[in-house]
Amino acid sequence: VENITKIYGEKQLFQEISFTIAEKERIGLIGINGTGKSSLLKIVAGIDQPDAGMINAGKDYSIAYLQQHPEFDADRTVLEQVFHGDAPILQLMREYE
Repeated sequence: VENITKIYGEKQLFQEISFTIAEKERIGLIGINGTGKSSLLKIVAGIDQPDAGMINAGKDYSIAYLQQHPEFDADRTVLEQVFHGDAPILQLMREYE
């Protein structure tokens, strides 16, 4: 993560944040509500875009984001719900079938 900045309306959530996560390294993201934790994770996962800066992930890496309160279709089985996701690998599997 290199110098990312995110602003919503007049609220600047973070400015020029930079960090690296090494292979097999685990991190924790802690902060009070409304400080941009979820926004940062969504940017890192590619769901949202930063207003400035960039995310550099190696080509052999994948980054995913699971919402705190995901929405599930009650009419689907767990397996159906998993395969309904929009991860690139799942899209390729659907195209192959």
